[in-house]
Amino acid sequence: MKINVVTDLDPSILERERSLITSHEWEYSQVPRMADIYVVYGLTRELDFPLKASPKIFIGVEPPEIAKYDLRVLSEYTVILAPEFPYLAELSNHRVASGLLNWSIGNSDHVTRLGSSRSIPSTTEILRMKSGNAVTMIVSSKRLTEFQRIRLQFAKYLSSRLARFQVYGRSVNPIDDKLSVLGPNHFHIAFENSRHPGYWTEKLADPLISLNQVFYVGDPKITKDFNLGCVTELPYWDFQSSLRVIQSSIDEPITREIIDERIAAREKILTKLNIHSVIESYLEEVSVLNSKIEAVNRLPAHYIATNTRIKWFFDSIRQRTYSGLG
Repeated sequence: MKINVVTDLDPSILERERSLITSHEWEYSQVPRMADIYVVYGLTRELDFPLKASPKIFIGVEPPEIAKYDLRVLSEYTVILAPEFPYLAELSNHRVASGLLNWSIGNSDHVTRLGSSRSIPSTTEILRMKSGNAVTMIVSSKRLTEFQRIRLQFAKYLSSRLARFQVYGRSVNPIDDKLSVLGPNHFHIAFENSRHPGYWTEKLADPLISLNQVFYVGDPKITKDFNLGCVTELPYWDFQSSLRVIQSSIDEPITREIIDERIAAREKILTKLNIHSVIESYLEEVSVLNSKIEAVNRLPAHYIATNTRIKWFFDSIRQRTYSGLG
């Protein structure tokens, strides 16, 4: 079966996430090509599909605080795979799914969609890198969502109170590849842009692949996917309590049992909770559903809400003058 992922991402970014044991043929392109299954990776422009009858899957990659997809257009897809965003609840074709966003380690800039510069290091390679015990955090200067603003405040709070804390980001301490920070260290703070069941991103996947213990703010149901020994949820509304959680954890010895738990979390992402594996798990249901709906050749363009676009515009202006955590 041929699966065409329609995306603006460089193909190398997604190709390295594909399992070598897959029985399907995967192709990545900016416009739909001949295929048995189409997967639209968050695109909102008009699309023409060569095969009308082929099932069409939409991957919802953005939370509603960033972008809301047009429900009228989404209803024409065979299946929508996305986290538990409330506004999607009325769609009968919505299936709650996580692990859908691409990783960014090994990629110099996933935001500008440059190609991946390296494959994912093996477990052995990662363990050889582990020479430091810093608590790292990677932040951007964005303040569009509530959690982006809290993230910056929390980084500033820790900077003066946690001795082993190291913060990185374009405006703070730029890095070319997150692996240079995540690989050598054991602890990382991952703070999502918003908080919804099933919504976790490369902010969590990257440190878990790098065998970090992650202090986490995001998906309220994250323990459904990962062991508490690998992902420690922070009471983000209480900075002082969060600091105590981090401090008590990093003072504990790192045992072989802990390393094994981290390896298990990494393997789960590499083999089950990634875009290819998640899509493959729905293929049978998608084929059945597609036989019961009216197939389409063309899906129209759809756009995010005007007020969100305005927020984006003003936030981009603010970022030009903002630097650091002060």
